[in-house]
Amino acid sequence: MKHVAFTIAAASLLAVPASAQPKNHIGEMLASIFMANGCVLSEQKAVAEMKKRGFGISDFQAQLLALHRGGYVKKNENGALQLIKWGQNC
Repeated sequence: MKHVAFTIAAASLLAVPASAQPKNHIGEMLASIFMANGCVLSEQKAVAEMKKRGFGISDFQAQLLALHRGGYVKKNENGALQLIKWGQNC
């Protein structure tokens, strides 16, 4: 019985709210670019912003893929990329 209670308590500590900002996520730089631009960017604008910071297209692709797989980026109704479920504002 103690083991079950401990397991439930531990699981509740590991639960992450939907709006939490992940720590050490591979897409953190790209996510910060989205947040600085109202959480919505065209792909071209996102790539340009990454290049300004010294990142290449392969860096953009890897970060975007990681954000997408984590459920943090989607295409909105206008076809732009939108950061979701990340931090307090997006």
